Amino acid sequence: LLHLFTIAVSLAVAAIPEGLPITTTITLALGVKKMAEKKAIVRKLPSIETLGSVSKIFSDKTGTLTENMMAVRRFSVVDEEYTVSGPGSSITGEFKSVEGEEINPLENERFSLALKIGSLCNDASLKEENGSVSFVGDPTEGALLVAARKAGYDIENLNEKYVEVKKIPFSSKRKMMVSVREREDKKTAFCKGAPSKVLDISSSTYSSGDLSKELKESILERSEELAGKGMRVLALAKKEVDDVSEGNLEDEFEFVGFVAMIDPAREGVMESVKRCERAGISVSMITGDNENTARAIAREVGILDDGKVLTGDELEGMGEEKLEEMISEISIFARTTPEQKLKILRVMKKKNDITAMTGDGVNDVPALKMADIGIAMGERG
Repeated sequence: LLHLFTIAVSLAVAAIPEGLPITTTITLALGVKKMAEKKAIVRKLPSIETLGSVSKIFSDKTGTLTENMMAVRRFSVVDEEYTVSGPGSSITGEFKSVEGEEINPLENERFSLALKIGSLCNDASLKEENGSVSFVGDPTEGALLVAARKAGYDIENLNEKYVEVKKIPFSSKRKMMVSVREREDKKTAFCKGAPSKVLDISSSTYSSGDLSKELKESILERSEELAGKGMRVLALAKKEVDDVSEGNLEDEFEFVGFVAMIDPAREGVMESVKRCERAGISVSMITGDNENTARAIAREVGILDDGKVLTGDELEGMGEEKLEEMISEISIFARTTPEQKLKILRVMKKKNDITAMTGDGVNDVPALKMADIGIAMGERG
């Protein structure tokens, strides 16, 4: 009887949820340990439980779905186009015309200028060691520095010759960057950015005369064609200036050309997407990149099947109610701003879906905070 009484009291005590917090904490702590073994650091213990309830993942593209190691593949200078070979982590590679003839880009005035603009309108820094390179800064800007080094430019010497006196940094709203450099009392504004934005502030082409409407359309068409192959395209322009006020750096530029680079899809991403789908979790892409670039990568990793694509411009004029009606059909949100990412997540919360957001840049931080689970990607995603 005494033994039965002891068991009865033990069961009665166990039935009272005083031990539940301890049991829950231990269970979640085991989950944290398991995550740590997979190189994932959990900041808040309850997020382990939320993670198990996720029904939707919004993934950033660059550095998450892709390698985040850009490599320049094409240069176009108005009516001439060249290919670039070699990895983005090495200064070895060849420059060829589209006909396959090897060339020295520094002997071509427009080509060498395009390389120079990419290097000087740049916030990244390059470090070389035994023929391989590493950089600090944005992978896109790092790729431009690597391309200039492949061509034979000394980046450090270039920065010493052309001293920066003013800079308008890149922003998701302006979609371009301007760096004013001075050499021998002569100031030049170098610009790089989205082709449509750079063409808007350009009135002529370097050494070729007027920039007609037809030529603009032709340049945009070619850049869209390359973007459709998964490449990121940046336009390059320059302007001689005396007045360096911001208003004077918004027009009358000379269009030099554009550069196309690729960031290949990360190995294993397609299988991860399939595993999510098998687990009942749908995956969509949110990116600031061009719609065609986003489509190409999404197809490669298995995100874009029958889903729709919505651009930032379309999203801007759309009410939250309308977005709520169609959000489950959208696979890609392209050319989005940080504010638009927040809008998307607000709508998902209204639908009571448990949503995860991944990202690796400072522009993703507001969305990571808004999501039920924010997953900040580490080194190179």
